[in-house]
Amino acid sequence: MILKRLLPLLLLFLFSKSKAQFSGNALDFDGNNDMVVVSSVPSLFSNLTTNDFTIEAWVNPRGSLFARIFFAQPSTTNFVSMGTSTGNVIYFYVIVNGTTYSVATTAGIPQNQWTHVAARWTAATNSPVVFFNGVQQAGGAGGGSSTGTSGLMTLGTRPGGAQYFNGALDEVRLWNEARTQCEIQSNMNHSVTGVQTNLIANYDFNQGTGGGNNLGITTLPDLSGNAYNGTLTNFALTAATSNWIVSAATVTTSGNPLGGISVSQSNTICSGASFTFPDGSTTTNITSQISHLSTLLAVGGCDSLITTTVNVNPTYSINQSFAVCQGGSYTFPDGSSQSNITAQVVYASTLQTLAGCDSIITTTVNVNPTYSVNESVSVCSGSSYTFPDASSQSNITAQVVYASTLQTIAGCDSIITTTVNVNPTYSVNESVSVCSGSSYTFPDASIQNNITAQVVYASTLQTVAGCDSIINTTVNINPVYAINESDSVCSGDSYTFPDGTLTNNITSTLTYVSTLQTLDGCDSIITSAISIKQVNVSVTLSVITLTADDSTAAYQWLDCGNGYTPIAGETGQSYTPAISGSYAVAITANGCTDTSACFFPPLATNENNGKFSQLSIYPNPAKDFFTVENIPANSVIKIYDVSGRLVLTQKSIPIAIGTTKCLINTSNLQNGIFLIEVSSENSRSFERIVLSR
Repeated sequence: MILKRLLPLLLLFLFSKSKAQFSGNALDFDGNNDMVVVSSVPSLFSNLTTNDFTIEAWVNPRGSLFARIFFAQPSTTNFVSMGTSTGNVIYFYVIVNGTTYSVATTAGIPQNQWTHVAARWTAATNSPVVFFNGVQQAGGAGGGSSTGTSGLMTLGTRPGGAQYFNGALDEVRLWNEARTQCEIQSNMNHSVTGVQTNLIANYDFNQGTGGGNNLGITTLPDLSGNAYNGTLTNFALTAATSNWIVSAATVTTSGNPLGGISVSQSNTICSGASFTFPDGSTTTNITSQISHLSTLLAVGGCDSLITTTVNVNPTYSINQSFAVCQGGSYTFPDGSSQSNITAQVVYASTLQTLAGCDSIITTTVNVNPTYSVNESVSVCSGSSYTFPDASSQSNITAQVVYASTLQTIAGCDSIITTTVNVNPTYSVNESVSVCSGSSYTFPDASIQNNITAQVVYASTLQTVAGCDSIINTTVNINPVYAINESDSVCSGDSYTFPDGTLTNNITSTLTYVSTLQTLDGCDSIITSAISIKQVNVSVTLSVITLTADDSTAAYQWLDCGNGYTPIAGETGQSYTPAISGSYAVAITANGCTDTSACFFPPLATNENNGKFSQLSIYPNPAKDFFTVENIPANSVIKIYDVSGRLVLTQKSIPIAIGTTKCLINTSNLQNGIFLIEVSSENSRSFERIVLSR
């Protein structure tokens, strides 16, 4: 709070004149070879893409030739120069990474008079500007600049010599900021002293005796505190020129810089307090950080900006809770105590934080009771037990009652009376049965596979109470069966297997497995092998007689050409047909009946010559076609091969209307002997034909 009240006074002091009058010396350069050399270059000149700067000097020129007033060269691609030219116009060069930015003032400064010259560089806009006596000058492009020796900063020449200044210099200052016109005007008649913000080099030239013998005074000290001291080179130091001289520059005051400043300050208050800023404004009930900009008018006429940040230290309201044993005592944060506490106590302590803000701590003291607890546990007979107080008892076979005296987590007494009950252990026998070869899982989850004989196994388990329970399991074996059987059937018959499965139309040997179960639920596997009863249906044709090869069977001869109609009375082993045709025999043997192939005895007779007396077949032998002529209408023509197999059937379709000729196509038949049957109205005739190609 004291700082807030004093700050305006401090600012007034900072911006006020330290003296009413000021006098000092200057340095005269002869224009031949006089120069001041600084052996190092401030780092700001190495990065002029971002760094601003301002050069100030009081200048009194005697000539009007091109000469250097100030030159700083860190490298040949980055350097700065301010100098005079014809008519004493001011040239200001800024070379940034090889690119030249320059200005030449339109007007010149007066010869043999003191003029305050300021050269300002603003990096953000690449702008070089020149001021005479605090007034910005018009100008045009200044062209390019030659370079000197890198690593040097000089006054009165280019580094390394040449382009020497003829005249006097005073109050040379270098700032690493772009000074405002107000700041330049406010301080051009003011000699700045001491270490100042943004002041890089400061030469007041107040050394030696003006115009006297100064042979031993060859150092131009840097008053900024940055040690950019200059060395006087080639000066005579004994007369009115090329020496320290009395300055006539209009410098009337000295001290801290005049004009506007920008200051940041920080203050801290307790939450809810008020604060008065340097401009006199006040903010009340501040509960969070705030910033305020105060704008003041300094003595030099420029605004001074004070940014004040007000931080807030919190006040605290804390609730805390503690517990004591019934009848105990408690000391609160403010040092007060209460004893023999038997019920809850609530107490508020008012303290201050390190920052001097209130801190209220509300303490709730709860009461922890003492306990008397009864508990009951169980153990297996013969086991041990450890009581809450860590004492133990072993081989317990009957109920035990024991009292343990402990402390609760809160440190209060707790008496636990423990009753230990006894749980029994068990031994059980059981008997089970499995099918032979099966597995069994015992009560303890162990498994035995492929059991083929009785097994006795003991499982050790635990009861619900955690006590041993031994189960003796006897596993008995129930047998399983595997039976093979055989049977035979007639070809094409059906068969029902033991498991009830019915198989129809059996024509070849068959094996089938029926899986059944015994009364005990075990598998009974019956493998049935079914064979086919064989009937010998071979027939031998001898001349015109057909004889069955099996002499022990029963026989029935059949007319193949008439739908296998049984021939009445023909039940012998042999048969001699009376007329041409196709014949077979049904043979019964071993309870089965099968039919032979059809045969054609070599007969050629007609059953009804009246209808077929004019029958004619030609050509014979034939190739792919033959003609049947003189047959009744609607006759049917059938062709059989020598085995009696019907190979072609065709109705008699005349070749042309009004004829009895019928053309038969045999192109799909193989070469050989065939029997032709022509039938009509229960009459038929048989003829042989040979196909030969």
